[in-house]
Amino acid sequence: MTMARIRLVALFSFSFLLAACASTPTEYLRLQAEGMPLPSKPLTTGQAVLLVDHVQMPASLDRLYLTRGKGKNGVEVSNHTRWIAPLGGMMQRVLAEDLRRQAGKYTVLLAGSPVPSGSRPLQLRVQVQEFLPEENGIVVLDADYFLLNGEGTLQYAGHFRYQSTVQTAAAAEAQAMSAAVAALARDVGRHIPET
Repeated sequence: MTMARIRLVALFSFSFLLAACASTPTEYLRLQAEGMPLPSKPLTTGQAVLLVDHVQMPASLDRLYLTRGKGKNGVEVSNHTRWIAPLGGMMQRVLAEDLRRQAGKYTVLLAGSPVPSGSRPLQLRVQVQEFLPEENGIVVLDADYFLLNGEGTLQYAGHFRYQSTVQTAAAAEAQAMSAAVAALARDVGRHIPET
């Protein structure tokens, strides 16, 4: 085979592979809060406020492409299934929305939001150890969370573990991960102090 023919075969092979990759559309996923969004409440002086801090998540999980656990020590990063935003930030927003149903008289805001003058908000910090679907259809959320008062003194420290089995399809896995965040919000809600 001549060199020109080898180049031509290589070029056709490369073009074929490129066309095959381009033909697979990217699927976009998001986490979603349970139920319809609640109307916002007006902020007033002396109001009880809960600030949901940024969710700390290992860099191996906080990525744009869907990551699945594979075997005992492996992971598989999807080529064509992505989150619409980094997972940690999306989880923070959805957790705040879910907490609005659990926090009683507290107004729930994201950290960095303006708060009424004189308010000493309760703060929630979450550190995620594991949050992903496994190749066998199990979705796991394993996290520690901390409630701190306005002076930064720890009021409660909790550990949360959630596990459910779903079909191994990206949309079903995202839905199960959303349910895991809602379950975390319910657990946190049980430990929020009375105002």
